[in-house]
Amino acid sequence: MSSPEKIDVDVRLSPKFWPFFVGGALVGVLAALIVTMGFQSSTDEFSDQSVFGYFAILLGIVGAGLGSVAYLVLDRVLARKSTRLTAVEVDEQ
Repeated sequence: MSSPEKIDVDVRLSPKFWPFFVGGALVGVLAALIVTMGFQSSTDEFSDQSVFGYFAILLGIVGAGLGSVAYLVLDRVLARKSTRLTAVEVDEQ
């Protein structure tokens, strides 16, 4: 039997992308709800639902973008904290 092969590997934490993306979009939609309910329109040209829809799309996209930027920043910070470990191959019999 030969000795097991040792390999140096980098181990690091990595966040998941989708929770940041969806969370940012939800925060954007919540901000749209606050903006829509916070300001009463003086004209009857647009209904409150249509104003909410426009703001939800706009602020949802902005929120998703900011969530993505937050993901990239956190991923970069966690990449700096990676550690180098030695892995040993295990024979499975």
